[in-house]
Amino acid sequence: MADDWGMSTRPIPAPGSPRDLSRRLVEEREFLAAIHCLEPMLAEASSDVRAWIAADLADLAERAADAGDRTAAIHALEVATAAVDWADLWCRLGILRVEAGRRTEARAAFDRALAIHPRYRAARLERALLDAGEGRIASALESLQMLAGESVVREPGLFAEGLERLAAAEFERA
Repeated sequence: MADDWGMSTRPIPAPGSPRDLSRRLVEEREFLAAIHCLEPMLAEASSDVRAWIAADLADLAERAADAGDRTAAIHALEVATAAVDWADLWCRLGILRVEAGRRTEARAAFDRALAIHPRYRAARLERALLDAGEGRIASALESLQMLAGESVVREPGLFAEGLERLAAAEFERA
């Protein structure tokens, strides 16, 4: 199935399918049950179907995080990153792991995002904030200098504010 630009789009799940059941469970805030509906589909799925399921899991993770179920959100992204190797999923997983206090695992997630896409600004910034929060100031500054040396910063005010917060040791707000 393709959209107007020829891009692959996720098909609407058939009624009664695992994807349909998963969506209904998400509506009921049964996030872990929804993940368990999707996991078995990944084993034998084609790459397109794995991508659709990973996108469903990313959506599910966002809904779970918004509902305050960080455990389910992390699990959804862990399942998704086992299915597809997308920098954005790894970055989101890193952010959630930081929030959960799982800093070592968060660092690994940011590192994977940067290995996939070395110029991924959000992952580099999140990694810098993590490093700064752990007192690894030299590493944090190195990452920020790399960011500053890349293409023009689109929102210089926010970037400057982030640097000021780092300098003031306001790591959680930077």
